[in-house]
Amino acid sequence: MPNIRQAAETKIKGNILSKDGSNFVNVFNYYKSKDIFFKVRYEEKLKELMPFVTTTDITTEFEKLVFRLGYDYKGYWHQNADFIL
Repeated sequence: MPNIRQAAETKIKGNILSKDGSNFVNVFNYYKSKDIFFKVRYEEKLKELMPFVTTTDITTEFEKLVFRLGYDYKGYWHQNADFIL
């Protein structure tokens, strides 16, 4: 089972979040691919909890999925702050 801090395999499919959240990146990517407005709705809800978030995305690096989060906190804008989930 992958650790939440490890990059997720791109071949793993998932549309239901596991109890430990270890497949979050795969689930996010699944719904982002299925619904063009999913990312927009997700970011709106995330900004309610974390108002400094500016953007989120999933990228593929070395055949692994990586969740990226951009945020502006106290005047410091961090582009592509990677959170490998």
